Amino acid sequence: MRTFCAGALVTMVPFALNGCGSSGPSPSPLPSDANTTVPTTTTTTTTTPIDESCADNQGQCDRCLQGICMSCKDGYLFDNSTVSGGTCVASCSNTTVNPPKPTNPNDFSGSAWPQMCLSSKTSAHFFGIGDWGGDSGGHTWNNPGVTPRHGGFKNGPDDYGQYYVARQMKDLASRSEVDPDFVLNAGDNFYPGGYNLWPEHCGPSQANVDDPKGIFQSTFDAIYGGPGMDGKPWLGVLGNHDYGGYSMSMGWDQVIFHSWHSDTWRTPAPYWSQRVQYKDFAVQLIFLDSNFYDVGVDHWHNICQEGMGYCWGIDGDDSCASWFNTQWSEGIKMAEAILKESTAEWHIVVTHYPTAFRSPDIKRLHDQYGIDVMFTGHNHLQALTQTEDGMVTITSGGGGGITTDYGVVDLARGDDDALGFVDFEISRSELKINMHSWGGCTSCDGTEGPADQLIRHTTTVSPHGSSPAPVPPSPSPGPAPLPGGQCCFGAYAGGCEEYHGSGGLCNNNWAISCVNDRDCNGALFV
Repeated sequence: MRTFCAGALVTMVPFALNGCGSSGPSPSPLPSDANTTVPTTTTTTTTTPIDESCADNQGQCDRCLQGICMSCKDGYLFDNSTVSGGTCVASCSNTTVNPPKPTNPNDFSGSAWPQMCLSSKTSAHFFGIGDWGGDSGGHTWNNPGVTPRHGGFKNGPDDYGQYYVARQMKDLASRSEVDPDFVLNAGDNFYPGGYNLWPEHCGPSQANVDDPKGIFQSTFDAIYGGPGMDGKPWLGVLGNHDYGGYSMSMGWDQVIFHSWHSDTWRTPAPYWSQRVQYKDFAVQLIFLDSNFYDVGVDHWHNICQEGMGYCWGIDGDDSCASWFNTQWSEGIKMAEAILKESTAEWHIVVTHYPTAFRSPDIKRLHDQYGIDVMFTGHNHLQALTQTEDGMVTITSGGGGGITTDYGVVDLARGDDDALGFVDFEISRSELKINMHSWGGCTSCDGTEGPADQLIRHTTTVSPHGSSPAPVPPSPSPGPAPLPGGQCCFGAYAGGCEEYHGSGGLCNNNWAISCVNDRDCNGALFV
């Protein structure tokens, strides 16, 4: 604290003081008389506290004094053009050259793609989607035996689901107040079995060609282009179907190598990272490969079986299983190294399997460093939930590439959680998450224009380490119960030998619900 002279109060003063500190001539001494009462002088000093707090618009100032920004945090520069007292803004650019294309699809694993600099924005939007690429442009692959769960095959969502979700995404993106910066991609990009190279398969020859079958052009570029979407990078991971579904022999290396041939496709490795820098905040994105969950389930859900053969040094089923376990464990090491040093306001983890929500590795990272949102796909529906320790979890496997697993499909308005995508609205202090529906259809033939935007669920999140804590979202309603049992009642206590349902939230209670194929040792989601 500093003491200011203006605060000195003097009482019973028999002489005059010249200035603060009494620098004038000394007073004459009083007579020494026993009967003389010598007056006393009492000085009371008050102090004025220094205001060292920074205003909301000075969030990257390292120190403030009386409303004036005195210094900036690393990566930020002082700017006094817009904020009284000055503030700190990001010092970055997009001039960094992308890394050279590797010769092996795993060479970039554990590495960071150059930072995305969006330093003119203090708020922004980005999208999220998973399980979106059908068997041809805009067309949904029919997952055998699944449509009876929602009352039988329905024209529109069951054959053109990808088209309808893309329609709503492009409509929202075209609005000037949205204009998303990028798309989070939770994988399963091409159904039914990934990038189909038949009669070839994955291997070193794929490093020398790009999109040899034209699948990226027909299923990705032609479907998601348009105002607000053109030029926006899709940042993603591989799902089990990208490796081949029931083997890993498909062109999963094409999915990785294409990152060096496209401005809008970015999946440079099974696990990787990227930081996005805005004007006064940053987002740390971490991409993990969780496909070890699909090792050894059964014939139709075992990514590690001979199939058409292996590639890239994997020479058998055991070698394959070890490879996938290593992708996860090394990805966790990468994530911890990043989070330990992170100065970003937001931490978002993207991976394919919702099972990872309950991974001990993820829980430990969240407890120690804070994970604000975990974004996944795989389960073919839309769900917004939250773990017991506050991490918001999103399943967005309703991208329309495959038949929805959801138990209700509303043709009129798409008022269901069967198909859809996610809109994230972010700033330094909050992240709003909106779960958008596919919008419904009338002719249901994959030709209709945009429908009204329907937000099924929403929540607002505060960044890790801040107060207040995130407001828990209401759980997404589950599918309507069907004959044979829809939920995994008692699964955690008594096992699932009698379980024949298809998963979903029951009675708004996740504790008695089956949310993925591993909960009940089943293979109900492909």
